[in-house]
Amino acid sequence: MKKLFTIVSVLLLFQNAVSAQEKDANISMSLSEAKTYAQEHNYKLKNAKLDVQIAQKKIWETTAIGLPQVNGKLDYIDNLTLASMPFPTKNPVTGADTTMYIQMGTAHNLSAAITVSQLIFDGSYLVGLQSSKTYKKISELAELKTKTLINEAVTNAYGGVVLSNETVKLLDSNVETLEGNLNQTKAYYQSGLIEEQSVEQLQILLSSTKNLLFSAKNDLHTSKKMLNYLLGIEINDTINLTSSLESILIENINIGVTEQQFLSENSIDILIEDNKVRSQELLEKFEKSKFLPSVSAFYQIKEDAFADEFTFFEGNQDWFGAQMLGVSVSVPIFSSGSRCVKVQQAKIELEKAKNTRVETQQNLILNVEKAKNKYLSAINQYYTAKQNMELSKKIRNKEEVKYFEGMSSSLDLSNVEVQMISTQQSYIRSIFGLIQAKASIDRLLSKAE
Repeated sequence: MKKLFTIVSVLLLFQNAVSAQEKDANISMSLSEAKTYAQEHNYKLKNAKLDVQIAQKKIWETTAIGLPQVNGKLDYIDNLTLASMPFPTKNPVTGADTTMYIQMGTAHNLSAAITVSQLIFDGSYLVGLQSSKTYKKISELAELKTKTLINEAVTNAYGGVVLSNETVKLLDSNVETLEGNLNQTKAYYQSGLIEEQSVEQLQILLSSTKNLLFSAKNDLHTSKKMLNYLLGIEINDTINLTSSLESILIENINIGVTEQQFLSENSIDILIEDNKVRSQELLEKFEKSKFLPSVSAFYQIKEDAFADEFTFFEGNQDWFGAQMLGVSVSVPIFSSGSRCVKVQQAKIELEKAKNTRVETQQNLILNVEKAKNKYLSAINQYYTAKQNMELSKKIRNKEEVKYFEGMSSSLDLSNVEVQMISTQQSYIRSIFGLIQAKASIDRLLSKAE
């Protein structure tokens, strides 16, 4: 049995390990697939969708206030001591006035009632019903807004991982080249062909480049975790990114996007502000509705039982029924001006909401214009950085040949090597800036569905 248990345990562990490997191997995503995946699994988006569901339930909650309400009530009273009531009378013998005290009632009372009520008219109820629908619309727009922000964040994070990986590759290549140059320089030094300073110069450069590589690998590690977080995947899971740097560049270089006309009325941000204005309008109506009367009707059926002993559930217990039908009207008369002041406050808040809407519209127009200019500049910077990187690589290669032919110093070689690494870093930064600028434009130009 012990051997059998051991074999089963090993098989289960092996199966779990294989399943985990298959799971990791199956997580492959392009940039487009990553954005789609995030729309379903991102934590903030999940909550935004739940907010929409809550708003939908809120509509029914508010609607139910104006529908018939049925309530049951059961009251039991144990009169530990019966109350005595004074009863004026005459003495039967002397005829003089006197007072008798009589205990009235029974020791045990049980009352059961069912009340049906119906709201007939209430201004605040009608406004509340409209407000709940507006609240649902705001929740839906907030979900759309969150989607655009998540798309932008995932695009930047995905691009960040790809670029961090590219940085590691470039620095790895640089370290490999520098190590080769250093080894060859050491050989020349040992042969007495060059000075020790040349070796030391390259050692400094190699150490600095290795530090850059170490930082780049840490950045890559962190970038992967950030992408997982945005996608709603376990932080330590491994994802295979299938979009190459070239495909990302092709997707993000599109000058035509800067020629798109921006219609602020279709912007999610403006629609959100429109609904905020609508909310303030409803708030003003709500405060005004407090001047109106409230009318409701009710019907009640009631059964009462009385006994000196607790015999309510015996078959011979007497029950006394009663029914009531009524209408309740509540009319606000005087509030010392508090209702008027609340209406005035609501009007001021409405005016503020309208001002904020106009400000948001103007700010959006300005931001779109700035984003387009930034995007065009990012494209220009990318092409310039790419050209500079290619030129610096050519210069480094030529300088390397001159160095080993004894036509230049190690300092010259180090300078061109530093220049090449600097242009590589600028190239990577230009691509990331391009991705960010394009993602920003896509977010600003996104429309409500």
